[in-house]
Order: sequence, then C-alpha cells, then structure tokens
Amino acid sequence: MPRSFTDAKELLGDLLDRYEGGTASPIGYPHYSAFADVSEIDRFVRKLEEVEAAGAIRIAKGRGRNGDQIAHVRLEAVSRLYDLLGRRPVGEHAAEASGRLLDGLDLPNEFEAPIAAIRAAWDRGRAWQGFAARDAERLRIALLLAKAILEDKHRGVDYRTFSRRIAGDSKALEKVEGAVVNWTTVKTAKAQWLREGKVKVILQVLTERGPDLPDVPALGELGDTPEAKQLLGLYASTSAVGRAFFAPPGLSPTVTKALRDGFTAMSKDPQFVADANQINAELQVGSGEEVQKAVERTLNVPEPVLQRAREIFAR
Repeated sequence: MPRSFTDAKELLGDLLDRYEGGTASPIGYPHYSAFADVSEIDRFVRKLEEVEAAGAIRIAKGRGRNGDQIAHVRLEAVSRLYDLLGRRPVGEHAAEASGRLLDGLDLPNEFEAPIAAIRAAWDRGRAWQGFAARDAERLRIALLLAKAILEDKHRGVDYRTFSRRIAGDSKALEKVEGAVVNWTTVKTAKAQWLREGKVKVILQVLTERGPDLPDVPALGELGDTPEAKQLLGLYASTSAVGRAFFAPPGLSPTVTKALRDGFTAMSKDPQFVADANQINAELQVGSGEEVQKAVERTLNVPEPVLQRAREIFAR
C-alpha cells in the first residue's frame, strides 16, 4: 500500500523509488492528519503544484467538501522528476556499480548467471544477497575470493591466510561468506558437472532423500541402532528446517494461515522463481506444516540422545 506524506520532497522521491521498483504509474498520498499546522500544508501543496506545473506529476483533487485538498499525486514524466529532484536514474547507478564490480576481471563461465542476477537486481534498485549497488567494492572482494576458491587457491592454507593473500584482509572471507558460498556451491557454480555426471553425490545431509537425488542415501537413513538413527537424524534435521521464518508463540490460527499462505504464494510467483533460476539457486520451499513437524520431531528426541549429541557437537 502506498505511503502517505507530510513532506513533498519525500513523496516525490517515493514515487521514483516505486517506479524503479517496477510500478509503472505510482501514486502518492498526503497525510493531512499528520500536518503540524495550516502553514505546513500550504508549503506542501505549493511545492507539489510547482512540480505539476513543470509537467512531472499530476495532482488529483478530492471530492465534495474535500474538493480543495489533494487526494493523490501520480507520476507523469519520469525524466522530468529526476531533473527536478537532482537525482539520477537507478539504471545509471547500476551500470556504474557493475563496471566497478567487474573492472579488469577475467571470470569463469560459471559466474555468468550470478552476475546477470546482480545486474537485474541493481537495475531495479534492489539488493542481491544483501549487496546493493553501493556495495560493489565489497561484493568485488567476494567475487575475487570465490574465483580463487574455484581455482583451488585455498588448498593447504587456513581461511585467514587465504583471505589475506587474495583480498589483503585476513577477515575478508568472514565478511562476505554468503556471497562466496553462493558462487562456489556445486549446484550453483558447477551445475554442469552434475548434469554431465562428472561428480557423484554420495550422501545427502537430510532426514529423508531429496526429490532431486532420489538414489542418494540421506544421513537420516544411516545408523545401526535406533539411537544412532535418532542422533544422525537430529544432525540432519537442520536441513529440514532450512532458512525458516518464525512467528511468536500464541499466534492465532487465522494469522498463522495467512502468513503461511502468503509465503507459499510468494514462492510460486513467476518473477521470484525466475530470479532464483537465473542464479541457479536451489529452490525447494517446504510448507509451514512440514517445518512445524520437523521442529516437533527434533523436540521429541529422547534426553540420552540429546546428551550424546551435545558431547559430540561440542567438540
């Protein structure tokens, strides 16, 4: 839902923000009840009328007794509003940031899809893996580290020595780990290896076999006693939960259902799926009910098994 404003410049900036985010003809609203006094309303209206006179926006007035008030403001001429606000289009910033990111780098073919996803996100004014266009220099470090890992330059050295050799900072890998993992995971960076059978997956760290690897045993299947199976299943249960979203206890069934249905709808959205496919990202979204069952199975593990797990995992 569009926001309402008491500051004309903020309203105009929001119109451009939403245009850059994909809204073809965004609308902004005044927040009359939040104005401090009549003089503040007058300044707000005068500013918007000046911008309308320049052809950048169109003002719609209210009806009836509110006929003298602004009902909403619609973006009309994007380039004109950029000029009036002294702002540059996000596409220009994205192009410059992409140039800084890739300048002088000779990258492997495996990086083509992630780079395309980065450009697509930045062109819409969005972040990729938490990296906005203004973070191009920091993301470049992640790219250099990922490239070095794919070239096996990390072999035989600890990660801080590796970070220092490649990026000049022993803690560089810690700071950009998520992006590096995205580029170096087999399914993303070496998906062709899997398709061509150049590598064999021997074990899945899951409680049950995943649908994409039905012939590969899962960790939860192993163990020669019930206790051993529970222990291994406990370790593998983190994969069943994955990157889950939680709500506070006591949530009503109606709200719980609305959140779960909304998340499921988002996961099936064509643009969301296309973005995931563009970077070869693995997209296996479980339902809230499935995650709830996985959590409950973990909570129902006998205490002796939990104690044994603490002893092992604490090492």
